Amino acid sequence: MDARSRSLRKYGLTLLDYDEMVKAQDGRCRICGTTESGVAGEVWAVDHNHVTLRVRALLCNDCNAGLGFFDDDPARLREAAHYLETVEERLRWSELPPTEKAEYLFAHLTISDRSWTDEPRRQGEKREAFIRRVLLAQRTP
Repeated sequence: MDARSRSLRKYGLTLLDYDEMVKAQDGRCRICGTTESGVAGEVWAVDHNHVTLRVRALLCNDCNAGLGFFDDDPARLREAAHYLETVEERLRWSELPPTEKAEYLFAHLTISDRSWTDEPRRQGEKREAFIRRVLLAQRTP
C-alpha cells in the first residue's frame, strides 16, 4: 500500500473515492479554485473535521494550511477577512507626503534625524525648524 492510500485510509477513503472527489471538484481547490495542489505529485490535501475525521473537500496545500492556522474557526476566518477588507493600507515612509512626515516627526521626538534624511542640521538649528526646512521647504531665519 502506497503512502497516499495509507493517508486516505485514515479518513475512510479509497483511491477511487479520492479520484471521484477530484473529478467532482473539476481538479480544483474547493476554496481558491486553483488547479495546482501545491504538493509534488499533484496530491490534494483532504480537508476534514479534526474531531470527527469527517471529510469536507479537497484543498490546495496553501488553503489547507491557512485553515489550520486559524484552527478551522469560522469566526476567526471571518474576522481575518474583515480585517483584510477594511484595514487602511499603510504607506511606506518614502510614499508619505512631506506634511505627514513632518507631522509624524513632530509627534515622535526620539526619531533621529539620520533615520529620515541625509541633510545635516545647521549650527544651532532647532529640530522643529530643521524638519520644516527639509520637509516643508520653509526658510528659517
